[in-house]
Amino acid sequence: MQYIKTDDKKLEMLDNLKLPRTWWSRGYEYAFASSFINENANVLDAGCGLVHPFKLFLKDKVKSVVAIDKDEAIKNAVDDVIEYRHQDIKDLTDKDKFDVIFCLGVLHHDKENLEANLKGLKNALATDGIIAITFDNTLDARIERLKPLIRKEIASKFGVGN
Repeated sequence: MQYIKTDDKKLEMLDNLKLPRTWWSRGYEYAFASSFINENANVLDAGCGLVHPFKLFLKDKVKSVVAIDKDEAIKNAVDDVIEYRHQDIKDLTDKDKFDVIFCLGVLHHDKENLEANLKGLKNALATDGIIAITFDNTLDARIERLKPLIRKEIASKFGVGN
């Protein structure tokens, strides 16, 4: 488990976009997540949000980007490169397989469906894929509950026990 330390990488800008000061954790999350970017990867930004720019940052750095969110306003998002979908994380299937899945500061918004959302992420992950997940600190009491769920729902898919 990684916590913010004084030497953690932090981005103040995401390409040409200055991150708002109120998004204090996003600079750390985006710096962490950017280490998993691979130019040959098919990428999912799960729970991308409407205003969060990480999906835009990805689009010229990876092979393909799919951005999903359960907010109906996502239906109005248009981009020549990013495929936007109105979809809930828990409804992800193995129809699409992604090499890298980013789920940044999302899962704490639906605490009651942590297991279902983790199953959805697992369903959409390619065999040698990576899931980069970050949480806001609102999950404090549930973080211990989350560890065995990750082991059960994601790590077990690849024969990883811990």
